[in-house]
Amino acid sequence: MRRKYTKEEFRTIVQAFRKEIPEIHIATDIIVGFPTESEEQFLETKAFMKEMNFEVINLSRFAARPKTLAAKMSQLPNKEIQRRSKIIAKNFTI
Repeated sequence: MRRKYTKEEFRTIVQAFRKEIPEIHIATDIIVGFPTESEEQFLETKAFMKEMNFEVINLSRFAARPKTLAAKMSQLPNKEIQRRSKIIAKNFTI
């Protein structure tokens, strides 16, 4: 999705904030079902979410927007996107 930061950089920033401000609440947005998201990447995201223990998770299912690069990619089946969304929602709803 062309993020300009890595998972490791994000982890380091969150850990620094939590160390400096112990009462902080960290929220994140998770989009499941991006066209290039493999099952392995999905499982990595799930593991990372568990590791980070976010206080708030905004979960979205990928939906292609017209005229974007992602819209031109081969899309994952809707049933697969729904499956992944349900797994995240079941395991990380607060």
